[in-house]
Amino acid sequence: KVCELLKLPQRVFPLMGICLGYPDQQPMVKPRLPQSAVVHLEEYNDATLAQLLQEYDNTVRATGLYEGAHRKLAAPDGRDVPADYSWTEHSARRAATNNPATLRIHMKNFLEERKFGLE
Repeated sequence: KVCELLKLPQRVFPLMGICLGYPDQQPMVKPRLPQSAVVHLEEYNDATLAQLLQEYDNTVRATGLYEGAHRKLAAPDGRDVPADYSWTEHSARRAATNNPATLRIHMKNFLEERKFGLE
C-alpha cells in the first residue's frame, strides 16, 4: 500500500518510514545495539561481538522488557521464558520459528513482488 501511495516503480521500495508527532504518554525507548556491533569499516570483524552482545543483553534485561506481564508474551515460540532470558535468546527463538508473525517472512514476498530476484 505504501508503494502504491508513493507511486513507486518496480525495483524501488521504501526502507523506512518516520512517524512524527507527540506521544500522549512517556513510552519506554528500547535500547539499540551499539553501532560497533553492526557497523564494519572496510571488512567484517566480529572479534568483540560476543562481548558486545552480552553487554546489550544486560542492557535490555535491565529495562524489564522481558519481565512481568511481558514475560508470557516475550517468547515467539511459545516456550517458557527462563529468568535469564535475553535479547539474543529472543532473536534466536524468533529466527528458529515458522511463525510468520515473528519471522517477517512477508519481507521476502514483498521484495519478490518488487521484482527483486532472491534466488
